[in-house]
Amino acid sequence: MMRFMNVTKTFKDGRGIKDCSFRAEDNEVTGVIGRNGSGKTTLFRIAARLLCPDSGEADIDGIPLEEYPLSKIGFMPEERSLRKTSTVYDMILLIGRLKGIPKKEAPGRVDEIVKQLGLENNKFRRIGELSKGNARLIAYACAVIHNPRVLILDEPLSGLDTGNREELIRRIRKDREGKITLLSVHEEERIPELCDRVIRLHEGRIQHDHE
Repeated sequence: MMRFMNVTKTFKDGRGIKDCSFRAEDNEVTGVIGRNGSGKTTLFRIAARLLCPDSGEADIDGIPLEEYPLSKIGFMPEERSLRKTSTVYDMILLIGRLKGIPKKEAPGRVDEIVKQLGLENNKFRRIGELSKGNARLIAYACAVIHNPRVLILDEPLSGLDTGNREELIRRIRKDREGKITLLSVHEEERIPELCDRVIRLHEGRIQHDHE
């Protein structure tokens, strides 16, 4: 389980999250919804250990968040953060190795995830040549290649066509087993089929938390 207890992080412009408390359970997809600027990305970056909160406490499986191994966290940011000059294969392989996958095992893992996501035809293309939708699938592959305990997905469906969107929803639902999964999604009509629990953020505060 992941727990946030009265976590606050504010920036000079006043944005951020304020006094946030929630839990995200094993084997569930916890959706975080809210308008742009509501604090979703700040919350996700704290959960991924990319930001430190100003106050409050957070833990994963009883381990303080600041001590939780980064190798057990997978993060898919909203923005395109992949190296555009790298090939799909090299990018996923690099992330896998950085996350601790053994050298001999990593190529097979890359081949497997590329096949699962239907990206075989793009395997040796440079990321800068891909559509936004395919780049989002590569970002997802990078987030899950090492089979993380915690999976954090910031707008994973953004830019996907209908077919890829349905496939990624299926993958997220399947991949949630054995994981703590947090995600945000603009298309609130997809929430019932995608999320087991929903947290609504408004101006940095949790407005609603329900199953």
